[in-house]
Amino acid sequence: MEKISVIGDELSCADSSCKEKAISLSRFCWKHTADKQQYAEKLKKFLDGGGSGEKFILKKVVLQGWELMKVNLRNADLSQADFKNTNLFHSDISNANLIGCNLEGSDLTGVNFTHSDLTQANLKKARLWHGDLSYSNIAEADLSEADLWKCPLYSARLWHTELKDIKSLTTQNFARPPRGFLSKIDEKIEERGILSAEESYRDLKKYFMENGRYKDASWASFKEKTMEKCWLKKNKNLAYFPHALMGVLCGYGEKPNRVILSSLAIIVLYGITYYLLKAITTSYAALGDYSIGDCVYYSIITFTTLGYGDFIPKENVYYRLLAGSEAFIGAFMIGLFVFTLSRKYSAR
Repeated sequence: MEKISVIGDELSCADSSCKEKAISLSRFCWKHTADKQQYAEKLKKFLDGGGSGEKFILKKVVLQGWELMKVNLRNADLSQADFKNTNLFHSDISNANLIGCNLEGSDLTGVNFTHSDLTQANLKKARLWHGDLSYSNIAEADLSEADLWKCPLYSARLWHTELKDIKSLTTQNFARPPRGFLSKIDEKIEERGILSAEESYRDLKKYFMENGRYKDASWASFKEKTMEKCWLKKNKNLAYFPHALMGVLCGYGEKPNRVILSSLAIIVLYGITYYLLKAITTSYAALGDYSIGDCVYYSIITFTTLGYGDFIPKENVYYRLLAGSEAFIGAFMIGLFVFTLSRKYSAR
């Protein structure tokens, strides 16, 4: 008796001229399956009866418009299969091969696609409510008009993914909940390929901009510049240092709070330097010696270029250059803050 391909088996197609593997529950590949309708009904009956499709080989199988709810297809090979308009409600298709799979118009509510390869898959108009695409590869896939409401995309690969008219896509889709009490929410896509990640963030920025989601566009823009910084560092490019400095000072024009914190740090650092060097003097002789608080006050009025005159640098060229450098940095930081604030909260 000829063996039938079952779970985990990779038997060759019974047709001697074919080099394909036989699909599960059959002796033949899909092309050489004589009664495809009968096979589809057999497969559905097996899965509906509680049978596990884990590690099944269903390459190129056509099951359009079927009801296959809550099935187990972990680690299955569904490459180039056609599941158009199929209901796969709350199924487990994690770690599966879905390269070139057609899922157009399918109801994929609650489907677990984590760690699956959906390269060049067709997910156009698919409903992915509460599905999970975390850690999946969606490179070159078509997600146009798909609905991703509360569908996690954390650390997914999105290189050249079609995002036209996609629904319910926000930064929250890329978030992973904090793992500890003091940990932060992590928001990202797959970043191991630096250049592909940079391009993907650029595509996301463009999508968010076109849809008026400026806060989300700001996140994507910051991540794009972060990838650029990683590339410069990897290639030992000297442009890395000014690039990294701008990231610290203002988050590449996306984080006004960093400008404020950086300015406060500069003011305090200069104030301490003035105090340690005894670099300033006062026009009020009765005041006597000054405290570190006076030095920080002097640093503030120098940083903001107010210069009231109650404190001045001592008649030493180095102390005057020190004060002049803070005034220059202060003017730069004020301008940087205005630019960052307007960029963050305007229509960019």
